[in-house]
Amino acid sequence: MAPKTPKMTAEEKSARMSQERKFLTKLLESSLQGDFDTVKQHVQEYRGQHPNVSEQEVLSQFKDGKKRTAVHFMCQSQSPDIMEKLVEWFVDSDKDFLISVLKLKDLNGMTPLMMCAQNHDAKLAHQRVKLLLKIGGKQPLALARSNTGAGALHYAAGAGALAETINALVQAGKVVLSTSSVKGGTPLHWAAALRGDYSQTTLKALVEAGADLNTSNESGLSPLLLAAAAGNDKHAKYLVDQGADVTLELPGKITVFHISADCNLVGTLATLLEKYPDQQLSSQPNGRNEKPIDLAVQEENLGCVMLLTGEGDEDKAKAWMEEHKKSLPERNDTTTKPESSSGTEEQPKKQTAQYSLFEENAKELAAKIAATSVSDEDKQRAQDIKKEGNQYYVKKEWKSAIEFYTKAIDADPTDAAFYSNRSACYMQVNQFNEALQDAVICRQLRPEWPKGCFRMAVARLALKRYEDAALSAWEGLQQDQNNDELKRLLQKCVKHGRKVHQETVQKDHEEEEDR
Repeated sequence: MAPKTPKMTAEEKSARMSQERKFLTKLLESSLQGDFDTVKQHVQEYRGQHPNVSEQEVLSQFKDGKKRTAVHFMCQSQSPDIMEKLVEWFVDSDKDFLISVLKLKDLNGMTPLMMCAQNHDAKLAHQRVKLLLKIGGKQPLALARSNTGAGALHYAAGAGALAETINALVQAGKVVLSTSSVKGGTPLHWAAALRGDYSQTTLKALVEAGADLNTSNESGLSPLLLAAAAGNDKHAKYLVDQGADVTLELPGKITVFHISADCNLVGTLATLLEKYPDQQLSSQPNGRNEKPIDLAVQEENLGCVMLLTGEGDEDKAKAWMEEHKKSLPERNDTTTKPESSSGTEEQPKKQTAQYSLFEENAKELAAKIAATSVSDEDKQRAQDIKKEGNQYYVKKEWKSAIEFYTKAIDADPTDAAFYSNRSACYMQVNQFNEALQDAVICRQLRPEWPKGCFRMAVARLALKRYEDAALSAWEGLQQDQNNDELKRLLQKCVKHGRKVHQETVQKDHEEEEDR
């Protein structure tokens, strides 16, 4: 009979756990840094102390708090050849291990392929995706989904991948092309909402691969409407050129014509008018009886006004715009409700294209951000950058604070506090739309945090959306009923809302008397 292994004491167990944690930290740090030789050295040293543990087990079973292995961290490394070296290590001796480790998911359901696909170094992403698909049997890897329902193709599209990367992933699993992730939509939605011009690379590759131009995501947005709402003139124009349905409407009878005129998407609007010269489309009123030309005039978007009127002389177009503006009612972006316990009035929501889609786009962006995997090293670096931003915040140097909070977000886009802080700074420099976008993202990333509700309420209040602002403040109070800051803010929103309502009633009464 084999002798029994003596039980470890509590002190011995604690010491062993401490050693394991130190080893894991060293292993994952060297993996993220892309130092393959050091990774291999750590693995072999561990095996020297634990001969019953294989190299494969060390690389696949040692995980951080988010269940990420050393291979997950290697995929996030910017080292150009670490994945090739990993494959060389095992491709001849144990290819089955390579295939199995490439299927491992972290706590967010992210596989190594997904992490490679979302690398913003497009050339490096392509190199790694191509390698992993070759090793892993293509289809099973490409069809894997994260917890949000997104596949590697979604993450590649959201990172602005090269056409070659898109094509490789589509070939490995074309069904993902029409698969919608939670809130984000199809890969074409992810690409359409990108900032910057990817119309001739990522977007074009998806369209040419057969992506549906007109499918809607959970928010009811087609890729075209999403691109327009994101203010991406190049993407929206490209999708119109490719034949996207321009008659699709959002609630409130909002079409891409309204959004383009409202958001000054001159290229998109020019293409719309060229392809669809029918006056009925370009002059169709929305639910507030506003035509595209009315929105362009209200926002003083001269280029759009010239396109819609056909006036080629800037001075004449400006004169016409000023004259037309006199005939338009003052634009009011508030929403109201029937009599409620707060004493405000509730009527059907009347939101403009710009604001309703602006917030939807921020939610879409937050959904993608939430699926992003960030290393512990980047999280710590982001916290250090945030501290620098805080120093400028205290000194009320708002623009410098914004710069550092932005750098912190670049390092770790998943921390809601960074968006909250930057939103506060944007308010100080009167960039209310930017403040609102950050507030919405903050709220989505950390829904249980009252501060997100507070930031949304403040930004909406500045935009004179009093009822929406009151709603955000009220939602915050449901999470923290003793929050005096939110109580005062709610009262302020209600007060302003009442005042606007009373002025509107008085104005309507006077107009009725005049008639």
